[in-house]
Amino acid sequence: HCVREEFAAGHFKLSGLAGPFREPQQQETRENLLVAVESLYDLLYLLGEVLLHFHRISDSLGDYGMIRVSLWLHPCLDSVIEKVQRLQASLKGLSKAVDAELVIAKARGRTVKKPLPSDRMSSRAHAAVERALVGQDCHLSALLHTLEELKTRSSPERLPHVVEGLGDACVQLQ
Repeated sequence: HCVREEFAAGHFKLSGLAGPFREPQQQETRENLLVAVESLYDLLYLLGEVLLHFHRISDSLGDYGMIRVSLWLHPCLDSVIEKVQRLQASLKGLSKAVDAELVIAKARGRTVKKPLPSDRMSSRAHAAVERALVGQDCHLSALLHTLEELKTRSSPERLPHVVEGLGDACVQLQ
């Protein structure tokens, strides 16, 4: 909460924020930035620390193992989905603010308060938003689709089908 306090006090010198986003009326934009960072932090933990253990179970026991631990897996997946959707919403809010305060303002010839990103920085940021957020096959949509697919594949309703497949595999080994 230290960064929120710094922002609330109007201390932006080391924030990296472009000039327009340092204005008092841009509180929502700054909040979107902080929510995005918090969501990323949570996702890094969930994907890198928590789901790693489920990945090990999957490597060892396959679909059967994942179905057996679905009571623990599904709440974790729900949490990841919620964090991804929260990240998506905050990034869309940031993108909208950047368009309004930097892109459209510059295009209309308005003077924009400094510091400002370079043209190269702006171009790279636009491409990154397109890939991650709004493109036809954007990363966030692909991640949400994969998480939903994982929930479906680890559903307890699939257990009879998986056990039947295991039985057939055992018969073939004999």
